[in-house]
Amino acid sequence: MLIPMNGCVRLSVFPNRNRQRLMAEYQKDEKLTDILKKYKVNYCWGDKRYGIGVWGSYNSRLVTRFLITGSKLEQIFHYSNSSIVSLMSGKKSADGEFFCDNQYRKDALAADWDKRFREKFEEITADTDYLLIDMLEERFDLHRSNTYITKSDALKECINNPDAESVSQEALLESGVWDKKMQSFVKMLKGRFSCRQVILLELYLNERYFDGKEYKNFPDEQEIRKRNRLLKRVYELFMEYWPEANHVRLEIEYQYSEYCHRYGCVPSHLNYKACFALADKVYDIMVRADEQIC
Repeated sequence: MLIPMNGCVRLSVFPNRNRQRLMAEYQKDEKLTDILKKYKVNYCWGDKRYGIGVWGSYNSRLVTRFLITGSKLEQIFHYSNSSIVSLMSGKKSADGEFFCDNQYRKDALAADWDKRFREKFEEITADTDYLLIDMLEERFDLHRSNTYITKSDALKECINNPDAESVSQEALLESGVWDKKMQSFVKMLKGRFSCRQVILLELYLNERYFDGKEYKNFPDEQEIRKRNRLLKRVYELFMEYWPEANHVRLEIEYQYSEYCHRYGCVPSHLNYKACFALADKVYDIMVRADEQIC
């Protein structure tokens, strides 16, 4: 019982953003206390209290974790394993309980079925000052019966053979379904947030990973590129309907996965350096007017 309930036993703490630079200088016989002062985490929030919500992948959640560590910030919610097409479609009642050991995925799947982020939008976002959005969950196709359900990792883990027709994201884009759903999604967001409060992280699947010594390509590189072309169209659609929203891109040198990621070396997981770089960009947006220097 003790180990399953203690994340620190099962997983290492997040690495400090400046660890490698600190260790390099320490090896040069620099004074440790001076190095620690030089490389302390540089997010200064003062007395500000921000609530941050996340719609999208684990990467955006991790960016938020880096931002709130040791601060007064709070993550209000994180919704993942759900497509916008599914979210903006009708509710579906679950027949009984979802059976899997991962409670996080069970909750994510339940939310995708009952569309609770849309149904309780005002309540869920009531204490949210900034909304981080990425579209990586749109890499999943959908099931269609009387509504749309995302063919997410959560669905695959909790339900083996869902009784529904499969429909591709490409087909939804070509048929115009995506256009309508994105308009509805942006309209919902605009009813609650200003463009200043919304930060779109333009994230893609990684074609390569770092194994500790060298960079290697994932074996399904062509499928990843196909999915990324689809994701690009979805991002463009969001920016078409809300061009004033904050928009963050990741430099190409950070676009890779790494073998030591706590949840696995897969194309959808960014490396820690990338998430630190994104945290820097989000920080600049959030406190641009009155940013302090640490």
